[in-house]
Amino acid sequence: MQKNLKIVWENFQNDILFRNSIYLMLTTAVMGGLGFIFWLISTRIFTPEEIGLGSTMVSAMSLISLVSLFGLNSTLIRFLPTSKNRNGKINTAFTIVTLTSIIFSTIYIYLIPNLSPKVIELTNNKLYILGFIAITVLSSINSLTDSVFIALRSSQFSLIANGFIVGVSKLFLPIFFSSLGAYGVFGSSGLAIGFGGISSVLILIYKFGYIPKFSLEKEIFKKIFEY
Repeated sequence: MQKNLKIVWENFQNDILFRNSIYLMLTTAVMGGLGFIFWLISTRIFTPEEIGLGSTMVSAMSLISLVSLFGLNSTLIRFLPTSKNRNGKINTAFTIVTLTSIIFSTIYIYLIPNLSPKVIELTNNKLYILGFIAITVLSSINSLTDSVFIALRSSQFSLIANGFIVGVSKLFLPIFFSSLGAYGVFGSSGLAIGFGGISSVLILIYKFGYIPKFSLEKEIFKKIFEY
C-alpha cells in the first residue's frame, strides 16, 4: 500500500498531465460539494418562488457565458502553450468574450418579456440590469481563465479560484443578499463566480506576468477565427 502511494505521489509530482487531471477533478468535486451546500442554505433563506426565479437567471447567465466563449476556451488550450505572444492571445480572447457577453446579455434583457415573463420584475431596476450584465461578463471571463490555466499546465489555480474562492463565497453571500429576494439568489451565485473571475485574472497577473489590455490583434484574431 505504501509503495503504491509512493508511486502515485511520484507520478503526481513528475507527470504534468496526471497532476493537472487530478486538480481538475478536485475542482469539480469541491465546486459540486460546496454548490450543493449553497442551495441547501438558499432554500432556508429564500422562498420557493424566489429560488425558481433566481435559478432561472443563473441558468441564463450560464448559457450566455457558454455561448460567448465561441470556442475560445479550446482555442487557447491549443495555441497558448507554444505561443510567443501569450498576452496578445489572452487579451484578444478576453476582449472578444467581454464584447459578446455584453451583447448577448443585453439581447436577453430585451427579450425577457417574451422569453421569461415572470423574470421581468427582476429587470425593472437599472442597477439590476447592469449587475446582470457585469456578472455575466465576469462569469464568461472566469470560464476562459480555466482554459488559460489548463494551457499553462497550472490547473491548481483553477482549484483555488473556482473550488475555494467561488465555493466558499457562495456559502456566505445568501446571508447578505437575503433582502433582495429572487435577485439575491442570482446575485449570490453570480457574484461568487465573479469573484472567481477576478481572482483568476489577478493570479495570471502576479504569477504569470500577464498584462491585461483591451485589444484585438488582427493576426491573432484571424488565426483564432480560422481555427
